[in-house]
Amino acid sequence: MKQLANSIKIMPLSDFQSFDGTAMTGSSVPDPVLSENDLQLQDEPSSTRAGILYEQSLKVITARLSDTARKKYSNRRPVMALIYDDTGAPHLWGDANQKLYILITPGLHNDSISLFRKATSPVL
Repeated sequence: MKQLANSIKIMPLSDFQSFDGTAMTGSSVPDPVLSENDLQLQDEPSSTRAGILYEQSLKVITARLSDTARKKYSNRRPVMALIYDDTGAPHLWGDANQKLYILITPGLHNDSISLFRKATSPVL
């Protein structure tokens, strides 16, 4: 698996309109998130009666988010994420059929963002 760069961009799924191979566009601007930890995408396949299902997750430790950002991404809201591999190539993660969910856990000095979904194909 490829290494990930230490930044991602997120946008609420309801705001997402398109991806041109390099950038997401929508009714809002994607929010950049700079990670304080090395990002490691967990993409574990498992067999089900319907075939292979991938349980995908990513944990990002970041500086404290603004109250506006916390409110925008509260309650396990479905999002679209743009993750970058070590060569800088962008990879779109999430879609309307296999939703990517976000969970923000506030901390004293930083926040933890967990992204997770189940999908029928790997991310990278």
